[in-house]
Amino acid sequence: MKKRSTAVILAVIIALTTLCISASADTWPNFGAAVAGSSYNQPITDADGAAALVLYDENADGIPETALPAGLNLEVEIDPSTGLFRYYLRGVPLYAGDYSFVLAALFADNSFQLLHCTLRVEPAVPAVISSQDIMCGMNEEASVSVNASSPDGGTLSYQWYVNSVPTTEGGLAIIGAISNYYTVPTAEAGDSYYYCYVTNTNNGSATGVYSQVIRVLVKGVSSISVVTMPVVTQYSEGDALNTLGLQIEAMYSDGTTEVISDTSVLGIFPLVFDEAGEQDVTVSYKGKTCTFKVTVEKSKDLVEIVNMPYRTSYEVGDSVDISGLVLKVTKKGQETLVNDGFNWSPKIVTAEGSRTITVILADGNSATFNVSVAAGKKDQSIKIETLPDKLTYKVGDRLDTRGLTITVITNKDSRVINSGYSFSPTTFNEANDNQTVTVRYGTFTATFTVKVESDEPVTVSPSPAVTPVSDKSGTEFIRVTPPPAEKREESGTPVIIIVLAAVIALAAIAGAVIYIVMAKSAKKKTVAEQADNADEVPIPQQSEGDVPEPENGSSEPETEPKPPESEHHNSLEPDKKDYFEGLFDDDEVK
Repeated sequence: MKKRSTAVILAVIIALTTLCISASADTWPNFGAAVAGSSYNQPITDADGAAALVLYDENADGIPETALPAGLNLEVEIDPSTGLFRYYLRGVPLYAGDYSFVLAALFADNSFQLLHCTLRVEPAVPAVISSQDIMCGMNEEASVSVNASSPDGGTLSYQWYVNSVPTTEGGLAIIGAISNYYTVPTAEAGDSYYYCYVTNTNNGSATGVYSQVIRVLVKGVSSISVVTMPVVTQYSEGDALNTLGLQIEAMYSDGTTEVISDTSVLGIFPLVFDEAGEQDVTVSYKGKTCTFKVTVEKSKDLVEIVNMPYRTSYEVGDSVDISGLVLKVTKKGQETLVNDGFNWSPKIVTAEGSRTITVILADGNSATFNVSVAAGKKDQSIKIETLPDKLTYKVGDRLDTRGLTITVITNKDSRVINSGYSFSPTTFNEANDNQTVTVRYGTFTATFTVKVESDEPVTVSPSPAVTPVSDKSGTEFIRVTPPPAEKREESGTPVIIIVLAAVIALAAIAGAVIYIVMAKSAKKKTVAEQADNADEVPIPQQSEGDVPEPENGSSEPETEPKPPESEHHNSLEPDKKDYFEGLFDDDEVK
């Protein structure tokens, strides 16, 4: 029992000596800036003695007072040449902002050093791809656009500019042009240059970039001329003009030319010939005109429509279907029904209203009928069909849109969409019982409200920069070297070390108590065995040392003498004396 008691005392002494651990002076490393959404790798300690690097837990409650920026972790590598540790701050930071956190570097000599670290995480610069340069005629529809993305998942916003020169300096912001595309005006001929400034907002911080400059050339028409005559140039009185095969060449103000085959964009007069003789047909395009001649003869075969096509109603952009059309051709008193072998113009309807379709037979005879053309389906507004499942947030939370459904209302019907829209804001930075969230789809918006509850603000203390050092490979580290012995003795013992020492001491005492309980249990077992062997004669123990032989061969003593109280026992307080009773008993249990 002496040896075990001595071991317990030694464990307590060792635990108490841990209270003498000293701390060196704090350092204030500034890790500069990282980019949200991009890999980050910052060496922290050189392999010169730091045995461990952890987040500092000042209260020793298992919860550090500061935390690393989201997405970053402490990682350790072993230097193969020395076997010592190197620590790094690595990962992909998620949210922009200014962060501070405290690390504790523990050394082999039981000293430690606190590192009050600062790191700025900046939003990622968005990647922007611009549309190609545009060349168009006057009053033609034309638009410029950008395709932008951000690796950190921030919110993108847009502002278009126009300039008279191909540069992003000195341009004028276009009011209301805040989408990723912009429809440019084309009423006047000339060059204009457009570019967009794309902003990425992450966790309240923003950065942006200009797109490439997009040239828009609006060409004015100088003149037009006929380059290919229509297939049909011989008509009879009452015939309708057949423009099949007609091609017009337009000469533009910049010297370029364009051949126009789509006669639906041309103004043509007359469309029906009422008089016989040679006639001029006038063609107009963007304010310019030209003519070609046709011959109109008196009388012609009579072509009548017996059955209209199955379909006579269209939308703009539809192809004309003449299935079901039957014509009656009267030639010299003979009537013939024709349901195939003819052509028609136009093939595609490109404007609203009542449009005339000309049907042309193989011999040049023709007939016309009208169809109605309606506007195509157009989006008119959006609405929120069902609200998101989550409507209550904390400050700093990101928007959760699960459960949200959005309906697009058109001029004809409605449809539910699952993509192509954006939200603002996506992160909540202020408490608000009625925070408005805006949903944007193209040029249309809808809103709903959520509740944002307050949270404890994080106070960021400015810290002086620490100059890093470099190893032979050129890698920069922040050196945390233990101070000289005399300086460490002047430093105070931190709370965390005192608590750790106390825990070790309590563990040692608990082990001693368990040992005492087990010893007493063994003694009780011995007394019970003596009672079972009452016919044996116990021999009392004379003194510490050798035990005399029992007279009747019994190996058990007659009674178990109580060890005398030493001065050490008597000096204890009454309650502590009872607690330690038997702890320092010099008699070993055989």
